[in-house]
Amino acid sequence: MLAPTAIAERFVWRQRVVASWGDRSESFDAVLQMDGEALILIGLGPLGRAGFIATLSASGVRFENRSGRSLPFAPEHIMADVQKVFYPWLPPVLAGFTGTRAGEHETLMISETYADGRLVSRSFRRSDAVDRGELRVHYEGWLPGRSAPQRATLDNAWFGYELTIVTVEQQRLPNQAIASGELSR
Repeated sequence: MLAPTAIAERFVWRQRVVASWGDRSESFDAVLQMDGEALILIGLGPLGRAGFIATLSASGVRFENRSGRSLPFAPEHIMADVQKVFYPWLPPVLAGFTGTRAGEHETLMISETYADGRLVSRSFRRSDAVDRGELRVHYEGWLPGRSAPQRATLDNAWFGYELTIVTVEQQRLPNQAIASGELSR
């Protein structure tokens, strides 16, 4: 995983997540927050209360499960997927860039495709296990002034599941809101 601070923007996003694997599918609402020091994912229960809280900080992933159910994926994998979808893996592109570019991060070979300066797709292939296939992300619905697309779909051939993430609300946070801790939980 990347350092949690590899994404500079402080934000709160409300999302709808659908996870599909095999013949199973589960969905939940979530809040994703970057507070400047940690990336926090809160999975919401039916009444809007925190069902689980996964926090990625400099010391690693901390996980709290309040739902009474086990999750189908390890918290570390969940946070790694969040980073693969939303974090910058390669240097920024020039405004209006259209085309494909590639780079590497440790054992990951990364390819990104852009159209008019917006990320359209990203793929990850492991150089130490090329035969495992790709993890692919497709992006739709970039709106002006928004940091996240309306929809991102992650297809993980490594572990055989798909995530569809719809970001329904986005809010940038000023520094003082972060320091107070009021918005984090």
